[in-house]
Amino acid sequence: FFRCLGQFLLNFSLNRSYWNVVQFSKFSVIPLRDKETNCGHISIVGSLLLGKPLVTTFSDGTVDYIFPDKNALVSPPQNPEYLKNNIYKLWTDSFLYQRLSEMSLKIAKEKHHETVWINYLKNYLQKLK
Repeated sequence: FFRCLGQFLLNFSLNRSYWNVVQFSKFSVIPLRDKETNCGHISIVGSLLLGKPLVTTFSDGTVDYIFPDKNALVSPPQNPEYLKNNIYKLWTDSFLYQRLSEMSLKIAKEKHHETVWINYLKNYLQKLK
């Protein structure tokens, strides 16, 4: 958690041009190699905090961030045709896009907003006393 928080804050501040691309994109596509691939967390959380729905592939490492048909369209790993269809679906279905966008931002604010992380860290440190 702490490494993820520090990495997110560092990446967010150092890579403004990257986040500028995400901010002005319709959604984010994060293809992961297989269900054991545990990466993409910074891109996932950052995209969600910007209200961007995701098109991604399933990974055990993202189940705390990705909620199929709520904030993302999820494809099976190593299935480019399914991924392509999900990209097309989100690009062309304005109702789906709007619903996922709203839920992306809502979920991100509830689970990943910086105040949530700060409160978590504060509570954790108080328990260490």
